[in-house]
Amino acid sequence: MAEEETRPAQVQVPTIYGNGFVLALSNADVGLVVTLDNLPQMKFAMSFTTAKSLLQKLSDMMDNLERVTNHTIMTSDEVAEGIKKISNAT
Repeated sequence: MAEEETRPAQVQVPTIYGNGFVLALSNADVGLVVTLDNLPQMKFAMSFTTAKSLLQKLSDMMDNLERVTNHTIMTSDEVAEGIKKISNAT
């Protein structure tokens, strides 16, 4: 009898899109609320170590994207400042 191939169980996880976020800090962990059009979509609580590691990995990923595309991605603060300039000019 042939050995059956074992595969890891498939895990279904929801996909959540956000165009904003809110951060919170306590004496024990970091909280991230993902928002879509200013409405909360998901809350993610993590340890300080996980938060710092996520910060590093996201920063590395964005730095690499900007390097290979030769294009600087604006932050939401930079976009908001640009929108203010447009509003003030009219």
